[in-house]
Amino acid sequence: MNTDPYIRNLLKKHALNTCTKAEKEILVSFFNNQSEFSTYDMPSVEEINNLSVNELSEIDEKASFRIYENIRGGYDKKRKSLVSQSKKKRFIIKSLSIAALFISFIAVGVLYQNNYFSNTLNLDQELVPKTSITLQLDNGAIKIIDTKESQELVNEEGNVVGKQVKSSIAYSNALKTNELTYNILSIPYGKTFQLLLSDGTKVYLNAGTSIKYPIKFLEGYSREVFLEGEAYFDVATDKEHLFVVNNNGLNVEVYGTKFNVSTYPEDTITDVVLVEGSVSMYKTDDITELNKSDKVLLIPGMKGSFNKKDKQIDTKPVITSIYTSWIHGELVFRDMTFENILKKLERHYNVSITINDKVLANEIFNASFKDVPIQRVLEYLNMTYNIDFVIDNNHITIQ
Repeated sequence: MNTDPYIRNLLKKHALNTCTKAEKEILVSFFNNQSEFSTYDMPSVEEINNLSVNELSEIDEKASFRIYENIRGGYDKKRKSLVSQSKKKRFIIKSLSIAALFISFIAVGVLYQNNYFSNTLNLDQELVPKTSITLQLDNGAIKIIDTKESQELVNEEGNVVGKQVKSSIAYSNALKTNELTYNILSIPYGKTFQLLLSDGTKVYLNAGTSIKYPIKFLEGYSREVFLEGEAYFDVATDKEHLFVVNNNGLNVEVYGTKFNVSTYPEDTITDVVLVEGSVSMYKTDDITELNKSDKVLLIPGMKGSFNKKDKQIDTKPVITSIYTSWIHGELVFRDMTFENILKKLERHYNVSITINDKVLANEIFNASFKDVPIQRVLEYLNMTYNIDFVIDNNHITIQ
């Protein structure tokens, strides 16, 4: 049996029918390339997907072989007639081994589905490829989101709570529940995603962002989400239920409005830019009774900046489109240090950039880029500002 923890987790997910098509392809590709099993011996993705867990109450060797035959959908009879008796025996042994492997994980899946185990469904985040979009469900299980596919999202009770369609997930407000349960959606560098919450609020998620939110907002409770990274919110109006974006040390509250929040953990400043409506910002540390004077109110066209070090909030008027251009795949930098520009390029293009010149890092630049490769961006910096660079695979050195 394979000892690769990532493959083991994929097998477990497949047994529970939670693998995406891409993950199934990884499994089949892995076993196809194993020396002890030939490609001829392995089922296709579609054949594996047709296996029924309802037939697994009693499994012996003959039943295992029959199920494996069903998985494979039969094999080439002409080739079979040409195989010698010894080769045929070896073929049967191989087939039984593969069948036993899949059946054992399906049997484990049946036990999981009947709650015989706990917590072992969790896929260790460290085992997930860093380029994958992930969704952590209310039971702690982690799904890899394939943006080429579509699928329904279900909770532990088997109820449909939402649907993923390629690069977006929409949650339903039809779920009947009195319990507040959360999902966590994480977007890696180099990708963006869209989220529709159960109240109709639209959230655009930038690269390197994680958001925790209820599967369904409950009557009588504020609509609270937790953000790390950058997101643009188009909040559905509901005067009875406050909408709160909880950042590290800062809350942003609204009833219905459009605004952008940038709160990456490596940044010293959290920026809130209001496009439409009104929002208020307030610090969350050591606050027991919040007074109106503790809140900083923003009006459209204003930016509120929270300094994580001194805990102060400053405001100023801005051109909001500069801060929301990323939604359309554009990068706009105005009066920004070169060091901060490089951070945004790292997130947008999923590259690592090193700059050793501290003077250059602190210089102020202006630049705008539409949907162009990182090579074009670097060439522009070289032509316009005489900045040299070296590209080594996914790493860039600014000279």
